[in-house]
Amino acid sequence: MWEGKMGGKNSSLGNSENSRISAPPGDFPSREFSCAASFQAMSTAGISGILELLLQLEENFSSCLARIDALIIKPLLQAEPQDPKEKENFQLFVLLNDRFQTLWNFTEENSRILRGKSQSEDSGCIQDFYILWKGEVFLSLYIQYFVTFANFVVVQGFEQAARSRSDAWRLHKAVLKEFLRDFTSESSLGLALHSVLHKPFREHIQGYRRLLALLREQLREGSERDVVATVEQEFGKLESFISQVLDEAVVTKELWKSLGCKFTDVLCVPERRLLEDSRNLPIASGAARSERLLLFDDVLVLIQGNSFQSFDLKLVWVDENCGEKSAPGLHSLRITTPEETFVLSTKDPQTKAVWRWKLEQAVRQALNGKRDFPLWGRSGEGSEAPARRFFSYGFRMEGRLRGATYEGEWLWGKPHGK
Repeated sequence: MWEGKMGGKNSSLGNSENSRISAPPGDFPSREFSCAASFQAMSTAGISGILELLLQLEENFSSCLARIDALIIKPLLQAEPQDPKEKENFQLFVLLNDRFQTLWNFTEENSRILRGKSQSEDSGCIQDFYILWKGEVFLSLYIQYFVTFANFVVVQGFEQAARSRSDAWRLHKAVLKEFLRDFTSESSLGLALHSVLHKPFREHIQGYRRLLALLREQLREGSERDVVATVEQEFGKLESFISQVLDEAVVTKELWKSLGCKFTDVLCVPERRLLEDSRNLPIASGAARSERLLLFDDVLVLIQGNSFQSFDLKLVWVDENCGEKSAPGLHSLRITTPEETFVLSTKDPQTKAVWRWKLEQAVRQALNGKRDFPLWGRSGEGSEAPARRFFSYGFRMEGRLRGATYEGEWLWGKPHGK
């Protein structure tokens, strides 16, 4: 992780709190570029022109962030609610502001570097493109921002913010709505706030990709062009990641809105994401033990009436060979946990294959302690979760082990594999 200090606004660079997704290491180059070789490979006018476009891109983005900070962020920070639950969501917004300020600081720092280069006779070197050698920093900061943004979406933070009754916010609404009309067509204030706090960042990433494509076209075949192409691909993955993160957040938010308080009070936490729902992709557990299955990124939940069971994915094993004959027309998976084993059945092999794959990937990522980048697997990371695992578990069900805790190796739900 890159570390550094930037002046200006209150922020903490590189803080990964509330983020279970981390930037992939080692995908960006750290090699030094030769300015002489760069000038041999392209015309000075070409690279200088792209650097001017990059400076313009950064300055426009920084100006946009300044308007958002003045018209949205600061008034909302003055509107701290009194309700305890709303206070929890407000703290998420405080963290989102921290991520926002960090990205803004980073943008202004890069703009200052570019302005200095533009006034130097030595400008025009590929090394001036900090996007290449600060690639991991870019990914880390944008990932942290969008994970926190998605957490705020999940708890319906934007809807809550739009309903704020504070004088600081209420008296500011007329000016805010005028600004939002210039920025988005959304009529709902909550949706407009959601839009204005993510669209500029996504458009800025698209701008980086366009400039990287221009730079790549200026270079001849060789190692420098390969480096630019690699970074361009990583920004493409970042775009995919952001789309997936936002989609998951919206789906999860809608789930919490549809479930009763008895479930949401226990299950709803900002970081948790819904990955699959048996109402969308039908699957049932044997012996009518559940009406609905919910696969999250950390737990598998079985709902029956007004009660539910949850299973930590780190101690869930998925086996497509049930060891018992399925009923005619059904395709089954066996789920093993330290205290229970049950069967999930679908009516077609395609649905079974999707559930098996999603369960395996969710378990693997839970064991890794982080989600993939992009979500649902990178190249070479779509493997099954390991059968052998080392964990501590406290037995809760009736039986001779109730109240006992085992810490050690597990194999298919059994201590020591026995």
